[in-house]
Amino acid sequence: MWLTAVNWSLCFFFGSASVHVEQPAQRSAELEELVIVIQSQRNSYHVQRSYQKKEEILQEAANLGQGVPVVLLLHELSDYEGNWSILPALPLLSAIYGESASWFLFIEEETTAILRVLLKVLKRYPVQEEWFLGQRLHDNKPSIVHHYAFSEDPTSFGYPDPAAGWALSAPLYQRCV
Repeated sequence: MWLTAVNWSLCFFFGSASVHVEQPAQRSAELEELVIVIQSQRNSYHVQRSYQKKEEILQEAANLGQGVPVVLLLHELSDYEGNWSILPALPLLSAIYGESASWFLFIEEETTAILRVLLKVLKRYPVQEEWFLGQRLHDNKPSIVHHYAFSEDPTSFGYPDPAAGWALSAPLYQRCV
């Protein structure tokens, strides 16, 4: 298990369906090419927990001796008090780390990320391709949150579980921005 939150044991992997006739040599992920965004909020409890999580990740990276990832706290990416959502931060992350990052990982303060296992998983996916890795959630019944867009079959619309963490390869991230 590379990420855990509560009782999670399965990763849902969704990759690009493109077929390449001639592929260049595939390059795998390196720790220093990973941008980890901790979905933090500004109140004192969440600030404290997010700093603790950042320190845990950086200490684990130091123990691995394979480079250091960029670890960001979402609440520090904006001066706007209510800005704790990921979407407003995407253009900023792209502008700053779009050229140097291979993967963007989004976790919550309570998500356990085991870096050596995470690296092992990420190395299985070529960084030149579009990948989404995470646990897929879906609604069992139509929900106003999704504007009833999938009311005939709510299970057909999947979205990432933020508590389990989720990763985007840089090519998919760039397409989303």
